[in-house]
Amino acid sequence: MALKKCDECNTLMSDKAPNCLNCGYPIAGRSHASSHPLSGKTQAKPKLLEYATLASVLILIALVITQ
Repeated sequence: MALKKCDECNTLMSDKAPNCLNCGYPIAGRSHASSHPLSGKTQAKPKLLEYATLASVLILIALVITQ
């Protein structure tokens, strides 16, 4: 097993990994959807973070407006 950097987030990972465990970025030349059962969940993580950030901003705006 060799280590390489993810092209998206520069995290060190195994060259055998189908996708980056940190950001979910697929590794070129590997079929990540069929080779790893959790690949869909790791790719959903950035969307969840975006929604949580959006919700936080909306709550802060609502708090500022009501005061």
